[in-house]
Amino acid sequence: MARKCLLLLASAGALLVLAPAAWAGGTWTSIDFRNVNVNWSNDTGKPVFFTVFTLSQPVQSATTADGRQCIVGQPDNNPKQVECPVNQASSGSATIVTQAAIACGEAIQHKVSEDNRTYVDRPPVNSANSCGGPPPGGGPQPCKCASVTTFLNKFGVFGAGSTRIQFRVHATLTCTPGTGTGCEGRLKVLGPKGAKFVQPANGKIITLRCRGACNKVTKLHRDLQYVAFVKKGKRTVPNPKFLPEGRAGKDFTIKISTSCVSPTGVPLPPKVVALKVHFGKRGYVDYKQSDLNGDGHDDGRQLK
Repeated sequence: MARKCLLLLASAGALLVLAPAAWAGGTWTSIDFRNVNVNWSNDTGKPVFFTVFTLSQPVQSATTADGRQCIVGQPDNNPKQVECPVNQASSGSATIVTQAAIACGEAIQHKVSEDNRTYVDRPPVNSANSCGGPPPGGGPQPCKCASVTTFLNKFGVFGAGSTRIQFRVHATLTCTPGTGTGCEGRLKVLGPKGAKFVQPANGKIITLRCRGACNKVTKLHRDLQYVAFVKKGKRTVPNPKFLPEGRAGKDFTIKISTSCVSPTGVPLPPKVVALKVHFGKRGYVDYKQSDLNGDGHDDGRQLK
């Protein structure tokens, strides 16, 4: 339901890698304690170029959530250390594979480079695992998010001199059977280049976090609005590319990142889709020539 959707703001550069920073330094989880899912944050809030993790076991490989390969042994020539590149964000996530299992409650040492030259220590990345022992074989397991899908419809315009566009985001969250109160999914919506959201909140990216009941399919929607302005001398004026005559006959792109959140609260690697919005001759959305579910084909009609 739409009322189960919470709003957050994020910066445009972090569409793929931002993760919640509920603890200073971040948290990690793992099922087998060799494939380690790390969510880290820089407690100063400043963007970083690199982040470094030091573990108790030699590292085999590591990859960031946006697909960047990390370098084992860097920067201190330590086989238990790995250096991961960052797209100048203040938080992110990575998956680290170790050669042997680490302890369930291990604190992973963490440092970052804010200037692309030197490193500074940050609080450890602490375990968010339940370390009381695994449930018996065949015992009940918590339900989890199976998928999050999305599409757009109900576009609206606001007159000849306005760049404001409204549209509705639809999402379908599927939760597996299991124990617990439900599962969680997440969407991040990035407007066309040059636009900024003004409703339901201000920012280049709107983040929607949604929960659903176990063994159920939950549908939700939320209306968003964006505008586009540019500087003209000392004045701020509507961006002519976004006015009806400027957008007529053009394609605009809205990107949406969808991801499941694990039962322990860790966002899983996201899927990013680029949705094509085609405007007709008078500057209204042409649903027939738009691709508003990201399947790579024109919709031929307004999706419902």
